[in-house]
Amino acid sequence: MWVLQLDLLLLAALLGHLVRSRASPLRPLSPAAGDEIVQSIGPTVRALLSIFYFAAAFWKVNHAFLDARYSCAPVFLMQQLDFLPFDLPDAAVSAIASLAPAAVLTIEFAVPAALLLGRRPGVLAVLALHLVIAICPPPNNIGCFGVATCSRLFLLVPDETSAFLAALPSRPRTAAAAVAAAAALLALTQSMHPPGSPVDLAVPYLFLLGATYALALRSPPPPRPSAAPLRLAHVAVGAVYALGLPALGGDMGTPNMFSNLRMHGGSNHLIAPTALLHRWLHAAPAADGTRGAFAGGLVRVEASTLRTLNAMYPGDLSGSFSARTRRRLQQVGHHPGFFVPMTGRTAALDPGPPFVPHASPLGEAFVPYTLRALELRRLLAEARRGGEPFSLAYSRLPGAEGDEAWRATARDGPQVRVSDDGVGGRNCTAGGRPCAEDELARLPEPAYVAQRLMFSKPYPILEGWSEHFLCSE
Repeated sequence: MWVLQLDLLLLAALLGHLVRSRASPLRPLSPAAGDEIVQSIGPTVRALLSIFYFAAAFWKVNHAFLDARYSCAPVFLMQQLDFLPFDLPDAAVSAIASLAPAAVLTIEFAVPAALLLGRRPGVLAVLALHLVIAICPPPNNIGCFGVATCSRLFLLVPDETSAFLAALPSRPRTAAAAVAAAAALLALTQSMHPPGSPVDLAVPYLFLLGATYALALRSPPPPRPSAAPLRLAHVAVGAVYALGLPALGGDMGTPNMFSNLRMHGGSNHLIAPTALLHRWLHAAPAADGTRGAFAGGLVRVEASTLRTLNAMYPGDLSGSFSARTRRRLQQVGHHPGFFVPMTGRTAALDPGPPFVPHASPLGEAFVPYTLRALELRRLLAEARRGGEPFSLAYSRLPGAEGDEAWRATARDGPQVRVSDDGVGGRNCTAGGRPCAEDELARLPEPAYVAQRLMFSKPYPILEGWSEHFLCSE
């Protein structure tokens, strides 16, 4: 969504230029026209990136993220310690884990601050953040996100980057040194990946991209015309997306990644609410065409034999950690799972080897999780279209808000059991009796728009870990 909004901004500027100049869209732009278009959106690009990175940090200001036992932050730092050729003393590891939430928040808030200070510090801060993420051992080596975002940084420093690239053929030693450094970094990071893993080309690409920008910014900035005005409509859309959608109930696709933000049962944020529409409309009929996307409340999935579903949800990838990382996390008292259900949902990655070479410390037992009613209906519709026989048990939760014990144990009515033989034979019982007509499992699949735009995540429940929301992405 970040990249989409930046691309739409560029497209709008291009179309506006074509309308004003009455130029043919089939003819190449002149260099002057291209420069004018890019310069016209630079301030808005910087504003949008500032909003996006601020939101990614802002939504982490919650009780769960600030608790090192539950927070996603120690996971990243414990993994980065794998680059050390020796093990740190236990006291040092514990101190790093305790400081991890504050350290990550400081780094993430520093990025939008740097963007507000100026184009150059902003570009360098964004590059540094994404390079650190990219070199992280699996499964948190999310270099593709950095490549997608950092390639758009050209829109902030077009003159400097263009001048550097134009002069690069006359500087073969610089180019060779950058390529050699990228290759060395790839070799180092790839050594942290399980045997048989695909080569992570995002790492050298991101390094070369960063080297290009960093070397280009060594030159003094060229004289520029006065800054173009902000495109306020684009800025407003960006702010609503980044700060408004999670408050209303937007989950997947919003900047709440690895935030421990509580989207089920009430907000855990220190300042802001979450999932307001789902809480306000939870009692509305789930079959309602208008309100049904937000209605139905929450369900707790307690058992499933659906292979495709179990491969995705709740998506425990803790078996992909190195033995050293797993030992450190256990030592500092961090919860044992690492749930990334969106990997299977968005990328359709095989959750087995080589991506997850080790057995999960959670064992083979089914890990229950909560889902929004809309997501349950979507999953059942997908399973039935796929023709896979399955059985699934779930319980509806009473009301719209509660603590983690409520999410783990509360039940509004008897457990519902759904089964399908894969060829059209279906059965649904609630407490041993046939389900009512308005039971979620018997409702038709959600409307097309709701299915495409309102994906939401499952949130796992681990016995003995009921104080805060678990780290899940």
